[in-house]
Amino acid sequence: CLILVQVGSSSSAAWGVLGAAAFVVALALWPAVGAGHTRDAADTPAPKAAVAAIPEYWRLVFCHGAFGLGYIIPATFLPVMAKQVIAEPLWFGLAWPVFGLAALISTLAAARLTRVIGQREVWILGNLAMGIGVLIPIGVPGLAGIAIAAICVGGTFMVNTGNLVVRWTND
Repeated sequence: CLILVQVGSSSSAAWGVLGAAAFVVALALWPAVGAGHTRDAADTPAPKAAVAAIPEYWRLVFCHGAFGLGYIIPATFLPVMAKQVIAEPLWFGLAWPVFGLAALISTLAAARLTRVIGQREVWILGNLAMGIGVLIPIGVPGLAGIAIAAICVGGTFMVNTGNLVVRWTND
């Protein structure tokens, strides 16, 4: 994205380039993740009415929605806040790569940390870190606050959401 911004691509051209790149990556990964999986009776989803009747279902829906407020809103506005601090697209655009790198690293770290302290504890720590990330730009102005927010929110949103879903499906 940063390269496309630097060369002056329109948003339509950027979407096209990024969509093509995603398609190429999906084709490259398909043999590893898509091949060889066959469905059996255990893979067949339950009817919607049966799922909605499960008491934990609505609790899961509520919690997942709350996570949406916790990570979608901050993630959407991090680049906007960064742009208000510095007008150079190369610098304010770094909020997204920092966010993404933190997400990648956090999933690897959480897998190991879960074995050491437990899934619930990782989930609790992730929520605390996300909350701190949402509040940080208020107390730490400038790019430093935005970078810390990108690390805290980016580094927890996949772990928190994944942990929530795994927790409810395993209970």
